[in-house]
Amino acid sequence: MAGAFRLALGRVVGSAGQRGLVAASAGTVALAAAALVALTGFVTAVPADALQRGLRAITPTRAAATVTTTVPAGEVAATEGVVRRAVARAYAGLPAELSFTATSGSYTLPGQHDARRPDPTH
Repeated sequence: MAGAFRLALGRVVGSAGQRGLVAASAGTVALAAAALVALTGFVTAVPADALQRGLRAITPTRAAATVTTTVPAGEVAATEGVVRRAVARAYAGLPAELSFTATSGSYTLPGQHDARRPDPTH
């Protein structure tokens, strides 16, 4: 096996032009490996608290969360409490403003709720 390696290496580096090509290839591989190591070091060097500091600098006009759900009328207050606690946890003490919008379902006139096709115009 060692003889085959020497033979292949001897053929590759047999002339001065090929030696330059092998050196350039090795240099390119080394440079690419060094760049990957540097990028990996950079990515892992950003600590979690730097991310938190960055999030603290965001003004409320720049950060928003939208929660959309269907809630029965009797559960609105309980659901609002759940959303408020979740927002307080997510924004970790940052000032947060919440607004709620309610819409109703379909509307029918009294006496038509059991109709197969209620007519809201009468």
